[in-house]
Amino acid sequence: MDMTTLNLGGALALGLRIVISVDGTIKVLEEGQPLQAGDVVLESQNGSNEPQVSAKRFSSEEGEVELDQDIANIFAALEEGQDPTELGEEFATAAGQNGSSLASSGTIERDGEETIPGTEFVTTGFESLGMSRTQSLSLLDAFRSIDQPNTDPTFVDNNNSPIGDTVSFSTNEDTPVSGTLSASDEDGDSLSFTKATDPSNGSVVVDENGDWTYTPNENYNGDDSFTVVVSDGQGGTDTLTVNVGVTPINDSPVGEDVSVTTDEDTPISGSLTATDADNDQLTYSKGTEPSNGSVIVDENGNWTYTPNENYNGSDSFTVVVSDGNGGTDAITIDVGVTPVVDTTTVSLTATETVAEGGTITYTATLTNPAEGAVTVKLSNGETITIADGQTVGTVDVTANNDVYEGNDGASVSIDEATGGNFENLVEDSTAATTTITDVDDTTTVSLTATETVAEGGTITYTATLTNPAEGAVTVKLSNGETITIADGQTVGTVDVTANNDVYEGNDGASVSIDDATGGNFENLVEDSTAATTTITDVDDTTTVSLTATETVAEGGTITYTATLTNPAEGAVTVKLSNGETITIADGQTVGTVDVTANNDVYEGNDGASVSIDEATGGNFEDLDVDSTPATTTITDTLDTT
Repeated sequence: MDMTTLNLGGALALGLRIVISVDGTIKVLEEGQPLQAGDVVLESQNGSNEPQVSAKRFSSEEGEVELDQDIANIFAALEEGQDPTELGEEFATAAGQNGSSLASSGTIERDGEETIPGTEFVTTGFESLGMSRTQSLSLLDAFRSIDQPNTDPTFVDNNNSPIGDTVSFSTNEDTPVSGTLSASDEDGDSLSFTKATDPSNGSVVVDENGDWTYTPNENYNGDDSFTVVVSDGQGGTDTLTVNVGVTPINDSPVGEDVSVTTDEDTPISGSLTATDADNDQLTYSKGTEPSNGSVIVDENGNWTYTPNENYNGSDSFTVVVSDGNGGTDAITIDVGVTPVVDTTTVSLTATETVAEGGTITYTATLTNPAEGAVTVKLSNGETITIADGQTVGTVDVTANNDVYEGNDGASVSIDEATGGNFENLVEDSTAATTTITDVDDTTTVSLTATETVAEGGTITYTATLTNPAEGAVTVKLSNGETITIADGQTVGTVDVTANNDVYEGNDGASVSIDDATGGNFENLVEDSTAATTTITDVDDTTTVSLTATETVAEGGTITYTATLTNPAEGAVTVKLSNGETITIADGQTVGTVDVTANNDVYEGNDGASVSIDEATGGNFEDLDVDSTPATTTITDTLDTT
């Protein structure tokens, strides 16, 4: 292939064969490609005692003819300043000329068959070897490019003086620094710059012209370095270490803005956070006030925002965080206040303690003033009115005054509240409670009875309380009876059978209360008035009958006995049919009289039969005489006649 730009040294080092054609064209001989007559072939020699590059000229008659020694002689003459024409007829060149300048990289540039401009060598010597003029020039340039040593470039300062292996710069923390590196090359090669190593604590950009920019890592301070290589394109390089000193500066704290929402009329709190690269102790303070509320901020970043009453919409405030070393940051807190229906609550309170019969004041209280009257209905049936523009209304109620033992309690709540033009009026369901202390009230229990009853009839005794019982009440009567008044009742009764005696005249029953207990009364008093019943007579019969000794001997004693069915109230006189009289003493039921039996001289037993003729006395309602006679058998006693 043709070569317009070719690093011959590199190509030969790779083992390629270089062909310089008769027209001076330099190309790589491809494998299998035939040589043309007059071609000069360059190739690398491996043997250490042989020339580095071997040159041969191809002839169709002679094949490849070595030119190494001939070419070496020509170059030797040139190096010694000899005119190659003096070497013999075979060599003729322009004395004192070094030929055209070759690129220091060893790169030969050609355009087709154009010869190297500026070359004034007289190539008679090479031509005598069978080469054309252009071929001779190309060969001469080729050897010069291979054999001429390359000089490394060197980093220099603005005065073109070498600066050595290092250069130093400084910059502040978090601040990039830039510069431009310069280098010189004795060969006049075109130089390019590239980054060799990266810095440990930052980054660097280096362009081919030597311009560089170093950026330290965020918040880093201290020493850092990187290296740059300058190259001449011919294998010559120089390396420079760029030292960068990063000076520490105070880093301002960095806060995080906050967005929050809260309901209308509802405070909201939060805690701010910030970071500081220097780990300084941070403090917080209020920056700007909110437009539609108030805010409190403490030094630890805790804040509480309170929106203005009934305000809704957007609001904001700022908080300044400081590191104490001059570094600050402003944190913005955006607050969205959400509109809500405003609730007004009405609650009820009452006098805490009052004596029975005292006054309880119930107070209804609004959390916001009324726009128009508010009517509050209570569970006890009372109504409180809160006037327009007010928050409080009251009503007085007389405390219950009962008769029962122990303190009472009054518990009243709100049933309904209306009016006031509120968005949302809510009743507080909490009951208002009042303790009602006892004032001892007297409860009396009294006794009544059936006014009139016939003997043997039923007398109903009734115990009556002046207040209902709280628990059973037991009433003991003077006649031994007991009345029970049930829980919650005021009346209890007991039935008693009226006395039924046999004596003449109306009776009376008088009964009173001996004792009364129970009922949970503060003061239970027994009415001592007796309950009296008139018992009218019902004629009861008392019978008087007569008995006698059943058998007696003549001349013996016969005892006649009069017997009452009820004791006598006063003496009873019983007159017998035999003329005798028996007296039954007061309080007794029996009376007797003795009579001597008849004693005659006649043979045979006799009999005595006596009956009651009349009986009086004893105060009986009805004294009846049993007419049955009392009979006695009288046995004979032999009398001598």
